Amino acid sequence: MSHIKTEENLAAGPGDNLRLRVEKLLTAEGSAFDHISPADVKSLVLELKMRQVRLEMQNEELQRAQEAITQARDRYADLYDFAPVGYFTLDRKGKIVEVNLAGAQLLGVERDLLVNQSSFRWVTPESREACRSHYRKVFDHQGPQTCEVKLRRRGGPPFYAVLSTVAAPGEAGAVLHCRTAMSDITDRKQAEIELKLKEQLLDGASDSIFLHDLAGRFIYVNEAACRDRGYECEELQGKDIWALIPPDYAAIRGKILQDLLAQGEITFESVNVRKDGSVMPVEIHARIIDLEDRRLVLSVARDITERKRAEETLLKEKTLSDTIINSLPGIIYFMDDTGRFRRWNRNFEHVTGYTGEEFARLTALDLFEGEDKTVIEQAIQGVFLRGENTAEANLQLKNGSKIPYFFTGRRIDLSGIPCLIGMGIDISDRQRAAEELRLAASRWRTTFDTIGDALALLDQEGTILQCNQAMVDLVGKPFSEIIGGRCWELLHGTCGPIDDCPMVRLRQTRQREESVLSVGESWFKVAVDPILDAA
Repeated sequence: MSHIKTEENLAAGPGDNLRLRVEKLLTAEGSAFDHISPADVKSLVLELKMRQVRLEMQNEELQRAQEAITQARDRYADLYDFAPVGYFTLDRKGKIVEVNLAGAQLLGVERDLLVNQSSFRWVTPESREACRSHYRKVFDHQGPQTCEVKLRRRGGPPFYAVLSTVAAPGEAGAVLHCRTAMSDITDRKQAEIELKLKEQLLDGASDSIFLHDLAGRFIYVNEAACRDRGYECEELQGKDIWALIPPDYAAIRGKILQDLLAQGEITFESVNVRKDGSVMPVEIHARIIDLEDRRLVLSVARDITERKRAEETLLKEKTLSDTIINSLPGIIYFMDDTGRFRRWNRNFEHVTGYTGEEFARLTALDLFEGEDKTVIEQAIQGVFLRGENTAEANLQLKNGSKIPYFFTGRRIDLSGIPCLIGMGIDISDRQRAAEELRLAASRWRTTFDTIGDALALLDQEGTILQCNQAMVDLVGKPFSEIIGGRCWELLHGTCGPIDDCPMVRLRQTRQREESVLSVGESWFKVAVDPILDAA
């Protein structure tokens, strides 16, 4: 407004003596205007019009300035009331002097109802002391202050807010009020809580977790990763993943990274070097993740020391087991409940003619035909139902021939899987011997029955074990009634040995004994011979 002339400036301007000249004319003697010339009148009128124009220009400029001030005030009011941040003016006791619309909306209360109310009624108990300390520092001239608090909201859940406060000095520098900007940080706070919870979960994991870039530089390591390798977290975070890999594994780092980038995620075994130089076998699962514009690697490493020891022990036990089962006669095998072979000894391959690869594709039922297949199928079911079973069947060889085998099986658990351990014994010789014995017995029976004298086979107690047809004819009873009876009961009708019984004397002399005995109305010469073993 410095360029706008006031009425005094106009009167005192260069060549502007209009007021003085008019006053002189009006105070002239007699107040007569007759002596004023037309030129003077014309000059006065012209000067009056120029003065009017200047006054009108001044008025227009004043109006424009007033409008600018009004517009600025309106813009300030809009910015203040509709700002996304709540603005509060508080006195020294925390009473709300002024609040904008955003602040009222944050608290869920109309603005008029907040004025002259204590601001602390909207602060939750756990944040009240921090809030009081915040304002105390402001009024104690400690400069601008910031704090985070938890506030109540009418008609809604509590929320987290950050308060930024400055003093508002009054007259003579006294601080009577302060101004606070309030921002809702609930989402950020919730994200921080969730992040902290995730970090606690990650730090509570027993496996080692690493987050690193493609060059291997650590971005995050959990507590297990540090603890298991003997490092403090700050020490480990200053290294890269390759510092944990022994030199002899460094040659494969390029291949690992190449596979990871190609497949997106991989699982492999490696070893990590601890701070004290000892090594730890690990199984690592790594995957590529995209974080904003960065490609990172998330790796989870599990200590497999115990598993490696168990594998070594199992390998030793398996070697010993293989040595044992390969040294046993017959065939030894393990199969699951589907009949598929899981392990077998070399003798099984040798007998059947199948290779190990062929055995891996076979089931037990593939080695039998016809009724034998049914017998084996029922025997396997019996093992898994009752725990053990036996069977006899003809084993089908690769060349098509068959060998009779006696099989026995028992149920066991192999690595948590119900299995059958079985043994097979070639009974070809036994079957041949049984057949020869059957033929010999048949010949013996034929010869035995053709003898005209009564013959019987007895044990030492006089029990008849076998007899010929002549004995049946003599006693007059069928074989079924004779076999198992005592000789004195069947021949003499007594309850015990008769006098001069040759069986009684034979037990003492262990040699042939003879007697003449009556059987019914007839007399017979009876001869008894012992059957002795090699002793």
